[in-house]
Amino acid sequence: MAAYPGQMNVQPPPYYPVGVQPYPSGPPQYENVRSPYYVPPQPVQPPPYVAHERRRPPPKSSRCVWCGSCTGVILAILAILGIAVWLGLKYGPSVYNAITNSQPGSSSDNSGQYTPYTPDTCPSNVTYCNGVLECSQGSDELGCVVFGNNNELLVKYYKTQTYLPVCAASWSNSYSQTICSLLGFNGINSSSSITDQPASFLTVAPGRSNINIQGDVSSSSNCPGQAFVSLQCSNCGRQMQSQSRIIGGTQAPLGKWPWQASLHYSGSPTCGGSIVSPTIIISAAHCFYSNMYDPTQWKVYVGTVNQNNLPPPIYVSRIIINSQYDSNSHDNDVAILILQTSISYTNNIQPVCLPTSSQTFSANMNCWTTGFGTTQYQAQQGSTYLMQVSVNIINYNVCNGPSVYNGVLTSNMICAGNLNGKVDSCQGDSGGPLVCYVNQSWYLAGITSWGRACALANSPGVYTNVANFLPWIYSVMEAQTPKWKNVMASAGIQAG
Repeated sequence: MAAYPGQMNVQPPPYYPVGVQPYPSGPPQYENVRSPYYVPPQPVQPPPYVAHERRRPPPKSSRCVWCGSCTGVILAILAILGIAVWLGLKYGPSVYNAITNSQPGSSSDNSGQYTPYTPDTCPSNVTYCNGVLECSQGSDELGCVVFGNNNELLVKYYKTQTYLPVCAASWSNSYSQTICSLLGFNGINSSSSITDQPASFLTVAPGRSNINIQGDVSSSSNCPGQAFVSLQCSNCGRQMQSQSRIIGGTQAPLGKWPWQASLHYSGSPTCGGSIVSPTIIISAAHCFYSNMYDPTQWKVYVGTVNQNNLPPPIYVSRIIINSQYDSNSHDNDVAILILQTSISYTNNIQPVCLPTSSQTFSANMNCWTTGFGTTQYQAQQGSTYLMQVSVNIINYNVCNGPSVYNGVLTSNMICAGNLNGKVDSCQGDSGGPLVCYVNQSWYLAGITSWGRACALANSPGVYTNVANFLPWIYSVMEAQTPKWKNVMASAGIQAG
């Protein structure tokens, strides 16, 4: 019997706080998805601020990884430190918190003052995922679809607020097309049925009338043949180079990791990312800290393994940061880049698979991490070539134990590497993928987040646990699609 996300208390928007089940003891429990936080396309520049003391070392990315010598920058920082401290203590924390926590977005006007967008508002008796738009920005009907084991379709049932499988009886290809289109995928990779024995499930209501599948399903006790819908929207996780067995790593051949993206800020390689759809890149929230949140300053490069031989860039339309991101603990360290133009897939450019809602990556499982980061600790320049390194998933309790990270991990983090050191992702790899090979496909298990130095003993890399963020990821993807904007327009709502 497949495992399905359970019920949690309904909370009004904005935003989806990730599940609280400790990794790796089963699938996360999903709360309601909340409306995304949009980084302003024309941001204001906040005054300097003094950050709170971190409970752990800073994230692995570094602005100076590709800047050559940082001496000049350091001297400049020292020169203005006194002023910065004063301004930071007086103004900084409140401004920074406003920028990182405002819902659902922020902007600036001619006066240069920070102006938050009007947040999504919902009636007190809102019902999530019933096919009826009740909130002002429609967030009550986002994130209502996820995928379970064997790509089993799971739809959130409005009466129980739980994700349930859908009986294949009365299912048609048009439903599959609608779901994939709403999630921003180009067509359907496969739509079939699988045999399952769930305790509860849904059936498609006759005479379909809603564009959102959650409005067309009802609870049932009978499913002919116990056949349930299995849907895969993307032909993802395909590696065009044969698998072979960073620090302790090797150069990656072109096409080996075709979902790898290189994110450049103001012309310099800064972070990594992963392609999940033609217009969506997943990265780490901490890559866009301080004044690095202006999408016009970012360029995305895909299909390359050489920083000296870059293809034409892809420009960024929006940066969406999980509003629960904590810059001190690095909890919820995930962000999504919306691209201005769609990526064209080739042998060297392919999407990675998102994990399923019930998927876990067990201790000692062999996975891979990639990036253009430094190849030795405290190096001042990143690697010219894409590096790859094989790492093992480390038991959560061991990694969070007294000899390693001593309780600072949250349930939204996973560890990978070698407790003896020698292999690790490093500075500049932040936001890049940790991928694991399961059933002939590569899955995005983690996002490179933070660590203690690089490749030291008892200091493995720490990654954002992607499976905990699936409803949020799918809600962001859905909210960007033309089909969703048409849904909003038909309801007389102006999409944000």
